[in-house]
Amino acid sequence: RHVLASVYVCIDYPDEDLADMSREEISEALSACAADLRGLCETYRTGHAVAEGIRTVICGRPNVGKSSLYNQIVGREAAIVTDVEGTTRDVLTETAHLGKVTLRLCDTAGLHDTADQVEQIGIQRARAELERAELILAVFDGSQPPTEEDLRLLEQIDGSSAPSVAILNKSDLSAGAHPSWNGMSLKNSVLFSARDGVGMQELTETVEALFVDGALDLRVDAVLTNARQHAAAIKALRALESAVESLRLGFPMDACCTDAEAAMEALSELDGRAVSEDLVSEIFSHFCVGK
Repeated sequence: RHVLASVYVCIDYPDEDLADMSREEISEALSACAADLRGLCETYRTGHAVAEGIRTVICGRPNVGKSSLYNQIVGREAAIVTDVEGTTRDVLTETAHLGKVTLRLCDTAGLHDTADQVEQIGIQRARAELERAELILAVFDGSQPPTEEDLRLLEQIDGSSAPSVAILNKSDLSAGAHPSWNGMSLKNSVLFSARDGVGMQELTETVEALFVDGALDLRVDAVLTNARQHAAAIKALRALESAVESLRLGFPMDACCTDAEAAMEALSELDGRAVSEDLVSEIFSHFCVGK
């Protein structure tokens, strides 16, 4: 507010030396504000993960333990688990917490070639969910060598913009993963046993590392927690960057003022304060005008 008040004074009283900030000082102050806003915008990844929840898809071929993993994360028998292939034919959804992160879980049908028409619909829906995922938990039977279907899924998630975790399930059957998996270039992998939950702590830490900024203290630091706040902060940042650029290029102070006002208006969406009232108070409390 103080910077924008100085800008107003420069514009409204150009022949009087009333402003307590030079053009250069205004530029530096706006640049500092932009840097602070940039840091605030970066907190949204953590805030979104904690408050809104990450759209998380559990995928893999049939009978690798997808529904068992789903139940382990949810903490109850939310999905039917059997030895029969194709038990899950639709997308099951549930919200659950994994450490500090909130997951909007989707358990999907097993990805494989099938002639069953109902299964095909489930697989189509599973692939659609993969396209929308913010996090992919790809489950594999780690006790066996990777199959062609496993390799196709690995290739798909490797090309996805969403981060993924390869969960090598059934570690209880072979005291670890089959040697064939050791040569695979997996970005994030976890040895897991969906039967007894072994590996849950490692999975939790892996997911937290992907989405939670460990430098943030969620109890005291300012964090953007929803899309509306993030959009307002981004809008304010872009306006501030434009204001700084206007000053750098030597444009009239009016151009800077328009962008600075837009930034203040966007920021007011975060806390509800009225820009005009704040500025009037700021001008009359710091500058000798109207007296």
